[in-house]
Amino acid sequence: MSIWAGKVENNSMDWTIKTDDIVFYTDEQKPLNGDICMVAIKEHGKLSYSVKRVYFLKDCKVLLQPDNFLQYPPETIELDKIFSIRPLIHPFPKHNPPRFYIPVPSK
Repeated sequence: MSIWAGKVENNSMDWTIKTDDIVFYTDEQKPLNGDICMVAIKEHGKLSYSVKRVYFLKDCKVLLQPDNFLQYPPETIELDKIFSIRPLIHPFPKHNPPRFYIPVPSK
């Protein structure tokens, strides 16, 4: 099993993953729609890396969806421009807020 680590450099995945968090990812699992993945993108002969939710679209395209959608728009990329898509290994950092809140009745 191959496992890699990377440091998150922006807040595009805020609410789930914070800036400066270290994430671990692997090539042992197949990425599924909605998985948070480390995506390596080929640009001008160099690789750039992005941590986003991945959705596989028709016509060989991939939607990269940030969790911080208020500051970062989703991006659609052609599959031939992607070098690799590797799912992150759970658990995520422990400072994640819950996705929803349960109201506590007042006394």
